[in-house]
Amino acid sequence: MRLILAILAIVTVLGGYTGYWYWLSDRLLDGVIGWAAAQRDKGHDIAFDRIERSGFPYRIRIDVVNPQAVVSRGKESGEWRAERVWAIVQPWKLNHVIGSVEGRQDIAWSDGGKQHTAMLASETNRFSLVLDGAGQPLRFALDMTAPSWRPSDGPPLDAARARLFVRANHGDEAGLPAGSYNVALSAETLKLPDVGKPLPFGPVVQEVAVESLVTGPLRADRSWRKSLLAWRDGGGRIEVGRFAAIWGDLDLQAEGTLTLDDERRPAGTLTTRIAGFNEAVDALVQTGTVRNKDANLIKIALALLAKPTVDGRPTLTAPLSATDGRVYLGPAKLLKVRPLF
Repeated sequence: MRLILAILAIVTVLGGYTGYWYWLSDRLLDGVIGWAAAQRDKGHDIAFDRIERSGFPYRIRIDVVNPQAVVSRGKESGEWRAERVWAIVQPWKLNHVIGSVEGRQDIAWSDGGKQHTAMLASETNRFSLVLDGAGQPLRFALDMTAPSWRPSDGPPLDAARARLFVRANHGDEAGLPAGSYNVALSAETLKLPDVGKPLPFGPVVQEVAVESLVTGPLRADRSWRKSLLAWRDGGGRIEVGRFAAIWGDLDLQAEGTLTLDDERRPAGTLTTRIAGFNEAVDALVQTGTVRNKDANLIKIALALLAKPTVDGRPTLTAPLSATDGRVYLGPAKLLKVRPLF
C-alpha cells in the first residue's frame, strides 16, 4: 500500500511539473509575441519567421528564427536582422536568461539623411541577462569570440574576443547613485584597419579595456543626439575607474572623468601612466611622426618626468585633458577635437 501511495505521489508531482512547464513556456511564448505587438503599436516593426520551444524538463528554450527589427525615431532609423536568437531560462529561476545570437547579423541605419549598413559576425556570441524583482534589466553581459565588423563606409575591425558588461544601479549601494550604470568594455587582439601607412605601434592592439560609471539621465525614447544633449545638460558624467591599453611596447593606464562641453566636444581630465615611452618615441620616428633629431631630446625630457614602478620600468605620470576643443598631455598640446555632431 505504501509503495502504491509513493508511486501515485511521484506521478502526481511529475504530472504537476509537466503541466507547470508547458503553462510557463506558453506564457513565455505569449510574452515574446505580445512584446513584438506592443513595439508595432509604437511605430516599430518586429518580425520573425517562427518561434520554437524546447528544453523539457530542466529548462525552457525559446528559439526565434530569422528575427528582424526596424526602429524609427524622427529622421533616425535602424534595422537589424539575424539568422537565429535563442534564450534559455530554468523554470525555477526566471530572472536569469542566457542565450546566443547565431550566424551573421546585418545592421542598417540612417543618420541625418545618410544611409549606413554593416555586417557583424563572430564564432560565438553569448549573452546573459539578469532581471530585478520588478522584471526590469539589472545586469547584462555579452561575450563574443572572433568578432568581425564590416561597415559599408568605414574601416573593418576584427578581434580575438570582445566583452561588454552593463549593470543598472538603483541607489541601494554606496557610491552607485540611482539611475547610474556600470559599464565595462574590453577587446583582445584588436586588429586595426589598414590606413595606407605603418601604424606607430603595429597593426594589433594586444589588449584594451575600460571600466566606468555613467551618471546622469539616459533616455531611450528619443534620438541619440537629443538623448546625449539631455544627458549632458542633466549633469551627465563618465567616471572612468580604469582604462588600460597595451599596443606594441606602449602600456597605457588611466582614470578620470569625461563629459561633453557646450560645443558637444569631449571634455574632462584623465590621470595617465605611460610605460614604454622610449620605445614609443622610436616607433614614432620609424613612422615619420617624430623627426629623428628630436627623438633624443624627447626621451630625455620624458625620462626626467618619469618614475620607476615596482618592476623598475620607467613610467610617466601626467594629466591628459580635453578642454575648449584641444587635448593636452600635461602642458603639451596634442591635437584638436571636433564636436561629435
